[in-house]
Amino acid sequence: MGMEQLQLAENLAWGALPGTELTCFTYHDARLSANLMLSLDREDLGTMVSLLIESLITNLKPGQLVQLGRLANRPLGLILTQLCDARGQAQLIFRLHQRDHIFDSAVPLERVSGILSAMSDRHKAMESEPEVAGEVLDAEGPLRLRAPDGQAQVFQRVDGISHLLGRWGEFLQPGDMAPGTRVRVRPVWASPEIHAYLRAQILDDRPAPAPVGELCQKGQEKDDLLVRGQVYAARSGILALLGRMAQSGTVDAYLLGKCTLNVLLGYVLVGDNRSGHSLWVGRFEVNLLNDGIQMIERGQLDPPDLILYKMISAHFQSLNTDISQGVRAVNGEMGIVLKYCRELDPSLTGLALRNWRLHLNELFEGKEVPAAALKPWEAEVKRFGRPVLPKVLCYPTPARWVLPEEEARPLAPPRPIPFWKRILGLGRR
Repeated sequence: MGMEQLQLAENLAWGALPGTELTCFTYHDARLSANLMLSLDREDLGTMVSLLIESLITNLKPGQLVQLGRLANRPLGLILTQLCDARGQAQLIFRLHQRDHIFDSAVPLERVSGILSAMSDRHKAMESEPEVAGEVLDAEGPLRLRAPDGQAQVFQRVDGISHLLGRWGEFLQPGDMAPGTRVRVRPVWASPEIHAYLRAQILDDRPAPAPVGELCQKGQEKDDLLVRGQVYAARSGILALLGRMAQSGTVDAYLLGKCTLNVLLGYVLVGDNRSGHSLWVGRFEVNLLNDGIQMIERGQLDPPDLILYKMISAHFQSLNTDISQGVRAVNGEMGIVLKYCRELDPSLTGLALRNWRLHLNELFEGKEVPAAALKPWEAEVKRFGRPVLPKVLCYPTPARWVLPEEEARPLAPPRPIPFWKRILGLGRR
């Protein structure tokens, strides 16, 4: 479309992907032998534009750093961080991350404004191909689908562009998508001779309950921001919601737990393990959120949220420098998650098994994981009955905010429900 590459920093550029309507970030560093490309379709670019418009901060103090958000649950991801250096110069750090490798580029904030305008114009000009729904026949190589009319359709896979996503937007490899799975496919480069696909995502046909009450509606909006990668905007909104509850003199145990889970997951998504761990162990700077951790531990959330919390806990356990202790903790946390998957949500099993193996890999810092440490994971993989191909650490989205009657309950229930009972699906207090 005749669009030129715009240089953001010495090693980082953004512009058109040749021969397509897509755009991409490209990173090149000869010293590190790094040549990276992160492709962006229309949805990705819209997410990037919204993140920058809604999250950029105008009044950072010298030395202050804020992680704004992230893009892409893929092997190559992007985290955006705003920094004000000691001289008071504002910068935006573009961090491309791939496995254990990190590549940072600092862009002056005044330059970001010009890039943002170009991105916004490009997003408005891009056309979105209509999506195609169907049932997977084969995802290895070309993606073969059976359309609702019974006809087979074939979409070619393009390296670096095509990607498969699970129900929660998590990255999948072809072997993770079993035949018979219902998906929606976004095609690209459609022509009489060839069809390729940008993304194919597993359909989630389950009805989503609508939030009831103003506080739940506000909270759901912040979770939606989090899912779109706008971590800072989500956290700011949650803190405002907490302030409102505190001023009212009544803080509901369920709502406090939901707020805390949003903030905790946000720190994990942008790789801020220091802040996330501080909150997870109840030593955070906002005391009300420390109370929120206690509410989660006491089972005040619905089972899907409690399982998400257990998955986050396994992540922090995987950072333990005492490897034997870390193995016991990770296998213990993920064993509970898999029990939940078997009994209440089998669709989560693949994601949980992939995360479990990645946590063990983290504990052993990429070295071979001993057979004894792998034994519980291997037993669950055998029970699963399909290959498990770990690649990217991903998390399910939080459950919807649903509190039928917004009547405040005490923060310390006299008879807290044991955690294991909550995981087995007993109703919320």
